[in-house]
Amino acid sequence: SINGDPSSKITLLLCDKTPFTLCDKDGLAYQDYGTKIGIQLNPLRTASKALDYYENYIQTGNETQRDLFLNVANWIINSSKNYGNYSLLKYQFPFRDYALASGWHSPIAQDKAIEVLILAHSVTNDKKYIDSAKMFFNSFFVEVKDGGITYKSDKNGWWFEEYPSKVDGAKKPMVLNGMMSALLSINKYYNHTSDPNAKYLFDKGIVSLETNLPHYDNNGY
Repeated sequence: SINGDPSSKITLLLCDKTPFTLCDKDGLAYQDYGTKIGIQLNPLRTASKALDYYENYIQTGNETQRDLFLNVANWIINSSKNYGNYSLLKYQFPFRDYALASGWHSPIAQDKAIEVLILAHSVTNDKKYIDSAKMFFNSFFVEVKDGGITYKSDKNGWWFEEYPSKVDGAKKPMVLNGMMSALLSINKYYNHTSDPNAKYLFDKGIVSLETNLPHYDNNGY
């Protein structure tokens, strides 16, 4: 089944062996989660594939790769959920390991979406892409308890949570690679826009990363 619908039928082709990813004709990426929820459209995989399309276009000048890249950029805009002054890219399937119901969101998908949109702006000079990137960027200021993605501490900085859940007693996983990915993308956003809010957000994140990094040591590794 595709996206949990047993009757859905679309053609998917293997487009990345590691991680195993399937793509449709428009360049959107899917992942097979097995018998429980089947094949699902994955926002992170889709945004990551868009970055591949962009690199292929830059290296070869292939217009098909450019079209696929912009298809995904437009999908990101059209699929995002607007919350006034910020937007979220939603996963339309549950992730029960972290008590996340269908409709959850993650900064690692948000940050890759930002990267896609600022590159789409550089390719087209279309203001809609940078405006949408700003909306995704704003989500990093919203705390997990308010439906966002950030744990804020006056003393220990701001942590961008890969699997944010508001459910009482849910795990607070503080996934390291998700946090570091967010910081890298925030820096790219700053380099593209010179937005001082991005510098502020990056600095808050660095404080949290430096504070928490020793907790990930495993006997010196």
